Amino acid sequence: MNNTRRIASTVALLAISIWLGGLVAFGLTAPAVNPLASCASTLTGVLRQFHWVTIACAALALVAEVGSVVGGLPFKSVDRTRAGLLLLAAALATFVAMRIGPSMEALYDAGTVLGVGASGTELAQLQSTARLCGQAQVLLLSILVVLHASALSTQASDASPRV
Repeated sequence: MNNTRRIASTVALLAISIWLGGLVAFGLTAPAVNPLASCASTLTGVLRQFHWVTIACAALALVAEVGSVVGGLPFKSVDRTRAGLLLLAAALATFVAMRIGPSMEALYDAGTVLGVGASGTELAQLQSTARLCGQAQVLLLSILVVLHASALSTQASDASPRV
């Protein structure tokens, strides 16, 4: 395998790893902060920044995948699988960033308390949707890490001298 594919795969793997790590870290810490109404504005500010990081990582990973194709390398079935999984994960991240996040922020800004009244129920549903999207991204990104790591490992073994 050539250097273009190795570099593209490494860049994509780095972006995906940052994205995946952020999702896992956020998923582990957000439930501890979320019930506290006084933390709502802080949480929404953190979420807003986090969404931009996920979108930037998704864009970088997508550019790296496209770079392999533009570099004239063959686009095999595993490459199509990776691209499809990456597009799906990016779509989920964008949906959460552009639809779910702003809706949750508006409810928090209006003083909504999770689970209290109609707006609290709506907030709970939005959180549930965001959680499901996050879990789906973790699954998709974990598969992508394995695919990229496997490709890099195969490239390294192909490049090593035969004895």
